[in-house]
Amino acid sequence: MKTVYGLIDTAYNSCVLLYDVFGNSYAGEPTINLFTQPATNAGFSIKPSNSARVLYKLDYTNDVSGQGNFAANASGFYLQTDSIYKYNFTGTQTSTTDGKHGFAINVSRGETYSVSVDVYVSTGHPRTGLIPVVSLTPNLTGSFTTITGSYNANNKGTWQNLRQKIYAPSFTSNVVSSPTYYEMSVETKTSSHPYYGSGSSAGFKVGDTQGPTLNLYKGASYIFTQTHSSNLNDQIYLSTIPNVGGGSNSYTNGFYYYGNKGLDGYSVFTVPYNAPLALYYNSLTAGSSYFGGKINILGGYDVGNVGNVGNGGNAGNLGGGSTATSEPYNVCFEPTRGESSSSNLSSGYILYKNMQFEKNKPMFKDITHPTKFTSSSRSAYNSFLDLTGKGNNSNLVNTMFDSNSFISFGSKMSSSDGGLIDLNLKYNTTKTFSIGSAIVQSYDFWFKQTAASFKTAYLFSRSSETSNGVFLENLGQPQLIFIQGKRIYFSFTSPNNKILYGYSSGVIELNTLYNITITVNATFATGLKVDIYLNGQPTTVTVLTVLQFPLKFLATSASSFSGNTGNIGNVGSFSNNTNFYCISSYGPDGESKASPVISSTNSQFKTSTKLSWEIVDQAIGYYIYRSNSLSFGDYTLIADINNQNTLNFIDENFQTKLGKPKNFSNFIYDADIVSLTDNSNAKVCFGNYPLTTLIPNYFEGYIYRIAIYNKKLTATEIYRNYNSFIHKYKSENPTAIASFVKQKSVIYKKVKE
Repeated sequence: MKTVYGLIDTAYNSCVLLYDVFGNSYAGEPTINLFTQPATNAGFSIKPSNSARVLYKLDYTNDVSGQGNFAANASGFYLQTDSIYKYNFTGTQTSTTDGKHGFAINVSRGETYSVSVDVYVSTGHPRTGLIPVVSLTPNLTGSFTTITGSYNANNKGTWQNLRQKIYAPSFTSNVVSSPTYYEMSVETKTSSHPYYGSGSSAGFKVGDTQGPTLNLYKGASYIFTQTHSSNLNDQIYLSTIPNVGGGSNSYTNGFYYYGNKGLDGYSVFTVPYNAPLALYYNSLTAGSSYFGGKINILGGYDVGNVGNVGNGGNAGNLGGGSTATSEPYNVCFEPTRGESSSSNLSSGYILYKNMQFEKNKPMFKDITHPTKFTSSSRSAYNSFLDLTGKGNNSNLVNTMFDSNSFISFGSKMSSSDGGLIDLNLKYNTTKTFSIGSAIVQSYDFWFKQTAASFKTAYLFSRSSETSNGVFLENLGQPQLIFIQGKRIYFSFTSPNNKILYGYSSGVIELNTLYNITITVNATFATGLKVDIYLNGQPTTVTVLTVLQFPLKFLATSASSFSGNTGNIGNVGSFSNNTNFYCISSYGPDGESKASPVISSTNSQFKTSTKLSWEIVDQAIGYYIYRSNSLSFGDYTLIADINNQNTLNFIDENFQTKLGKPKNFSNFIYDADIVSLTDNSNAKVCFGNYPLTTLIPNYFEGYIYRIAIYNKKLTATEIYRNYNSFIHKYKSENPTAIASFVKQKSVIYKKVKE
């Protein structure tokens, strides 16, 4: 590989880090493909005993075994890494003989698995309508329903993507050993349903049968899974009569429901010994009736009666591979499934491309979420590639992904922390990174913010003070870029702990694509050191010299709120007391000097104090302090107002906490700094500023491109860069580059074979 730069630009050597979500930085969401891609038919662990039923693996270029290459079999766009198998139909090979090619794969209970494959059926094949061609079959007959994927043969001669999911619920404390599983779904009743023509037009299907009568034994446990999407409107419940629904005439003894119908939902019924002889399974949907079928409650369950439970899918039958923590499935190509007519299989062929079977991440539990194909696996470590070739690859271990497997940022299910792209903060912590200049730097981001849940949304954070994989707030000479109140903020600390701090005008709207570029030259005159460009054009920049405390700080008496005594730290209302208050502002780098002290005396009728103040544009929040004298001790903080636009607070004698007002600002903003900090040992992450305080401040949305330069880019370079990439990121298409011939970006293409 070699590096190729934009030949007409003068800044190509200045780029020290480049990530491109729609370029070569990102191979795909980290995953493991559990479906092996064998080189020949012999490599499948499950395959027909009939040696004539061969699945051929095709080659991108060569004609293997006379089957043609990719393009010879079907038109389309192909990669050399694609994995394509071909099966030739012949009328002598119907579903009456085994036609499966695949593998037995154990799935963990309580986890969701996604399967995805592209399927092509040639135009010369005789069948029409939906034809099942992929099967996911539980190893223990009857334990779970076989799931199939079907090809629409009315559109033969096209590639179609088939997607399915598997979810096997975990055991619960309400289950005795060896439960029997019933897979539930909903479909329009046919004449095979016992209550066809009565009540609801739709009804429950158990396995492959509509409304079957179930024989359940006292003392045994049965699990009704409702993970099929058709269950979304119909949660199962038990009734004592058939012609009801909506929860009427319910029987609840021993019956429990978990999760959400149509997603991860399932019910557990451990049959009581005093259960009635007959029950019915029906839908909780209001107005429904005759939805399911009858349940016969049979005599006492004992150890000797294992035959019935085994026939229903005894999960305790370890000989079949099932355990308390996993369930085996046969994941297979099955091109002749359900077809017994030889004339329907007399000609044509079927292609399977890029079969992938993978375990979903926790954020995608209960949904079908296939990722980009890989024949084996994609690691999360060092997998977000720096396209400058300088080796500053980042880790995707803590990165979030959307339903299309694009990198996204937002709340993680497992913590209050958000997703992030991690250069060396949590992983590869010994890695160093230097911009290469403490005088001139430029930062370029393409992004779309989809939500603004917190007071700050960080695009970039860098600091040398960390603890257990998170930053210590305001320490380590932090370099920060973030969004707050529609403004772009920057905070660059100098080696002597002075801070170059400022912001743009309010410009950032949600769900809108933006390109922002921040350029710095510390040697320029005051007011000219920093420029911010929005979509290739300069925008107004305000640089702070001091963080002001709130003005017009006022206190008035107010009546106590009835019932407010439950507030955390509230020690009760006060009366006939004089209290003293002061207020300060704070930003990402520290706290302002406290305001002048004001006092408030409360009467026996007005027992609370209402405080109000004017907004401080540069602040991200306010601290309020209270004392019973003009002297403020170490424990006089009563409130942290973490919203710039909150301008009043009612004090009902809240408990004071550790915190003391400052006589001077503890961080000094300096518009005249002459150098920036470029500590090669500092830790770097994007999309977040994770702190030991656990305060959430992560960016929510998409960051498409990140570039850092050791030069203050010119207006011409920035405008050229914007115009070169606008179509690529607007369309989310890696190949769409506007004005490619006339205008190349600062670095228009970094990696070329």
